[in-house]
Amino acid sequence: MVLLRWPAVLLAVLVISACGGGGDSRSGGDDESFSISFDRNHVEASFAEDSPVPDITVIATTHGTPSGNVFIGASTPAGDNDPNIEPIAFDSSRVVHIQPKAGLSRGKYTGTLLMLVCADVPCTKHYAGSRFSLSYTFVVTASLRVSPQTIDFEHEAGTTQSLDVSVALPEGESSYTATAADSWATIEQITSSGFRVTVPSRALGHYSTAIEVVSGTYRRTISVNQWVKERTLKVDKPSLSLNAVSGAGASTAVAVTQLAEGATDIWVPTDGPRWLSISNVSPGGFVVDVRSMPSGTYTTELAVFSAHDRLVIPVSYTVEPPPGGDRYLDVKARNLAFAALEGGVSVKESVGLARPSWNPDVTVDVSYNSGSGWLKSGTGPDGDLQLWANAAGLAAGVYQATATITGAFPFTHFDLPVTLTVGAGLTLPEPRVVVIDSESTEASMKGSIPVVGDTTAGMVWTATSSQPWLRLTRSSGGPGSTIDYEIDAALALAVPAYTDVPAAITVNVSATGASATTGVILRRELAEVSYAGPGNVVSGQGSTIIVRGRGFDRFSNPATRFVVGDVTPISVTRLSATSLRVTLPAMSAGDKTIAISNALGAATEAAKLQVLDAHTYIAAALSTGGVPSAVLHDPLRRQLFVANTTLNSIQRFRESAGSWARDELKLPGLDNIGLSPDGAVLVATVTPNMLYLIDPVTLTVKDVFTAPSFIRPAALTGHGLAITNDGKVWLNVFGGWQTMVAFDIRTHMFSPLYPDVYRKFNFGPQYLVSRNGERLVARESPYESPMYYMDSSLGVWHDFWYGPIDPRTRFYGFDDTGSRLASAEGIRGVNYGGVDLAWTWAATIPDRGWSQTAGVLSPDGKRYYVYAQPADWLTATTPLMPRIYVFDASPVSWIDGLPLLGQFELPDFPTCYTYLKECSLPEMSVSIDGRTLFIGGKLKLLVVPVPTLTPAAGGRRGPVMQRWISK
Repeated sequence: MVLLRWPAVLLAVLVISACGGGGDSRSGGDDESFSISFDRNHVEASFAEDSPVPDITVIATTHGTPSGNVFIGASTPAGDNDPNIEPIAFDSSRVVHIQPKAGLSRGKYTGTLLMLVCADVPCTKHYAGSRFSLSYTFVVTASLRVSPQTIDFEHEAGTTQSLDVSVALPEGESSYTATAADSWATIEQITSSGFRVTVPSRALGHYSTAIEVVSGTYRRTISVNQWVKERTLKVDKPSLSLNAVSGAGASTAVAVTQLAEGATDIWVPTDGPRWLSISNVSPGGFVVDVRSMPSGTYTTELAVFSAHDRLVIPVSYTVEPPPGGDRYLDVKARNLAFAALEGGVSVKESVGLARPSWNPDVTVDVSYNSGSGWLKSGTGPDGDLQLWANAAGLAAGVYQATATITGAFPFTHFDLPVTLTVGAGLTLPEPRVVVIDSESTEASMKGSIPVVGDTTAGMVWTATSSQPWLRLTRSSGGPGSTIDYEIDAALALAVPAYTDVPAAITVNVSATGASATTGVILRRELAEVSYAGPGNVVSGQGSTIIVRGRGFDRFSNPATRFVVGDVTPISVTRLSATSLRVTLPAMSAGDKTIAISNALGAATEAAKLQVLDAHTYIAAALSTGGVPSAVLHDPLRRQLFVANTTLNSIQRFRESAGSWARDELKLPGLDNIGLSPDGAVLVATVTPNMLYLIDPVTLTVKDVFTAPSFIRPAALTGHGLAITNDGKVWLNVFGGWQTMVAFDIRTHMFSPLYPDVYRKFNFGPQYLVSRNGERLVARESPYESPMYYMDSSLGVWHDFWYGPIDPRTRFYGFDDTGSRLASAEGIRGVNYGGVDLAWTWAATIPDRGWSQTAGVLSPDGKRYYVYAQPADWLTATTPLMPRIYVFDASPVSWIDGLPLLGQFELPDFPTCYTYLKECSLPEMSVSIDGRTLFIGGKLKLLVVPVPTLTPAAGGRRGPVMQRWISK
């Protein structure tokens, strides 16, 4: 039970641990000079069930002076809360106030309370007089009861409505009467325990009356209201949930069960999203069709009108990926180069088309830079898209065009540059681009280039290559023949990745001295892995990671190419050309190399996934001496980083020989810090416009870079700089209105961004990022609510929400995936269609006077840790310790607040507790396994292992102890 504080003490210190019951009055006390006694051992009260509960008092008397702290509380012999008792209060006169639970039904209630006076919170040391048994007897007498006491009927015209009323008779009475003030409220089915009230069908409007129930001298009045409304539109499916595998659509019928008042038909607008269509609309219903789409969840709302009535039907469409994952539109060719004589036709070239998995249809549109109508397209025997050129009517010269190849909705397109060389004599096409990707084999690295010439001239030509990796297997020929080539795989794999490397082919005609040049441009685009987000996972439990890199669109089935040590993934889904979502089973501890294999067996850039055993850190209260802007956990090295803006230093705390060691790096003007996705680089921003890359092992500066302009201080979430899983640090850079700027840790480049959602960033944007680095949210400013989000894998910003978050609301960050957002308002479920953000799970602190000042979500989003300060923290000379309230954030319940799992007292104050400007609010972080909290403030960095929370049976909390005397 929750005890209110005695004003003589400063603040209650509430804990979950149970205090034992029974035993004698002097068990374990270590102070013989102090004791307590009570003026009675039994209390009793009698009262009517509908009257206020009485306040029963017991006087407590202390004897002597304690040498240490004294805690007081109440329990039961079973060690839990008594359900018949309100929270016991102790006032300044040492009076114990005991009240029966409000709302007890008639009957007799007995029980025993144990009054506890201890030297410690767990009550392992009792003072003399502790475990004092106080029995009680409550007698609740019956009164006339009716339920409900107010009846509200609300129904549509043309219908009647009824409701049962229960009646409980008072002591000594055996009957009652029930009379309605107006005859339209019919009273029927009268029994000794109740009756039924029925209201008739009637015209639109509001009607009211009263029913009087009398039994003996007892009298109760029931208010009756009837609201008659117009008949409304009704359908058999108030919401729609459709499912399909990408490559197929889905359909469902919606039946109209009732038209609106006076209506004979319905209207369903058809201007919704393109993936949804409406058909077969009639007064009896309509059909909803959803087309094949890439995997994902799509949401919208349907509006159905009948007369002046409007019904909104939420629609959710879930698309599972096809075997091997989604396949987006891709074209293997990077350019096409044709050659033809005047009036002639070139050879046909295949583009290497990969059709979208959800719909294979593509269209080709051509825009011409020179000439017109010369580029033709068609489908080859193998289903590939073919292009060729017709030089009819074209004079000698080079002509350019762009073939735009567009896939089915949602539209993606590929722009393919095309050149046509028209000649009268020796004619060669422009150089072609050859791409080596993860599916390339040595057999596929061959090709031919047409040599076009006047056949009447008896032309004989020879060709040479300028690069050793480009071998010519046919280097001479006559009119109409081709230059045949192959690419040496070993030499090609040595060229720089994702870079154009040209090789010239020179053709000479010895008889005429004519010469021409073409060539091959080589691009090595084997898939590479850069990061995993998160880069650290806990052993023994499954996980989902986002793998970032490049070239992920250059192989067909990601599951067959993805490698993560010796582990077989549960699933591998391609999100984009640079991103994969990978679901992994439980793994043993150790480093796992993440890579993408290729048909050539070549080694490519890889990343490390660190699988770490769960670890409970050593409890500590470590001196900081300044205001932190971030508290970062480095699980790989079991160390913590604090950005101490007061001392202009990065403080590192690391476990060492059973204790904690502290190191420091001074950076004048320090603002904030963040860790790269792989934990290899510590990033720091320094006023006015500097960005430092720091080695987290040696705590030394590796590089320093200058931002385009002034970097505004970050919004404090305790989690440091927002760094996405592609290694980009997101900054708020001043330039008139602030600019969104990303710094790439790998390339060392600053990139100003101007997304479509950009309006203004008045002292913003403020960033929040999910722990896996995938979901990035930008809040427009501290003073305005608009927020935008981007999935790092896709790189597209969306304008998704405008309120009602209070602009002053302090955010505490996301869970691993961004499905939960913690703030001073509570926990918000995040559905980026915008629906769930309208609701908040409140984290209500149950104890009067305690207030939340910080919070953090566990990595899995299932627990919410709330830091709370006591009621008199602003005024007390020596206030009691802050508490952590632990809430269950896993259920989806829009009505009730978050269930309280328990609470525990902190060992120290992380920040000063007087109301001074320099007393900052604490910043919180949590270990990746959720076992340890890290709380940083102006005074201390607290390392707090999370205790085992064991609420009492039936969901009640165990006994609560209150600090009575502080020593």
